[in-house]
Amino acid sequence: MNKKYLVAFLSIILFAWGAFAADKANWGDDVYIDADGVIYAGTGMTIPYQIHAAADTLTINEGSKLHVFDDTTEYALTLPAVATAAGVHYHIVVGIAPETGSFTVVTDSSENTISGTTVVNGAVIGAQTEDTITFTASAAVIGDYIDLYCDGVLWYVSGQAFAATGIVFTGT
Repeated sequence: MNKKYLVAFLSIILFAWGAFAADKANWGDDVYIDADGVIYAGTGMTIPYQIHAAADTLTINEGSKLHVFDDTTEYALTLPAVATAAGVHYHIVVGIAPETGSFTVVTDSSENTISGTTVVNGAVIGAQTEDTITFTASAAVIGDYIDLYCDGVLWYVSGQAFAATGIVFTGT
């Protein structure tokens, strides 16, 4: 392939990945292709993250971040109202195993809008219009996670937990 076309092709790929987007810092300020077609990625691409050590209400502006539970005591992260969150994605992970209480992710005003599945200790666990996702104390371990995607009607969940009760869904 001609070097000129390769450079153009790779520029399009990097642009599509967001390397040249306005929020370029999230991908590293030094990702570029020089005149000879050499790709420089500097220190590598990173994603934004947020450490949570107490109860918090997530905002739509905090979407596409890695959210980390980072305290051994019980607290909840509250999702924004489903009607206001179309297109939002959260990746939530256990950073410190809960010991004295469970970590929870709850819907706004008990909306009962969480549906989907997780793999928990090798078994598929379903959620059907639930309002709480619990990372259970003394069962959830570092690295257990969920992904939540919103379409403006439901929060779609997928995830994984090591122990049999590492992730539990409940509704009201």
